[in-house]
Amino acid sequence: ELASSARSPGSGAVAALVASLSAALIESAAADWSEGENAAARVGVLRERVGELAQENAEAFRAARASLHDLPHELEGTERDLVLGMTLLHAADVPLAIAEAACELATLGALVAERGHPRRSLRQSSSRSTWS
Repeated sequence: ELASSARSPGSGAVAALVASLSAALIESAAADWSEGENAAARVGVLRERVGELAQENAEAFRAARASLHDLPHELEGTERDLVLGMTLLHAADVPLAIAEAACELATLGALVAERGHPRRSLRQSSSRSTWS
């Protein structure tokens, strides 16, 4: 469905899901770093936030679609541009917030990778199941 040409709010939800999964990995790696408590705490907050943003994105998308569909035909020129601009600006705020959170997660992930425990084995990380 995401790959189809149909307009849907799926891409924002997928971006939020990817950010959330990335946050879980970073949070896990930060837990192995003796000085990583602050990073792990911030990553945890961001993980929760992007989960909320996934739902907000779908709601903002639906609201924008409805608003554009219901745009009065008598609006013209500057007035129409203003209404369109405000509608689209609000709809763009949520994906922007997802991108900003993902950017901060990438920065924190780089910090944890650089300063975290270098001997954490792949066996240790793969033995923990996040699917249970």
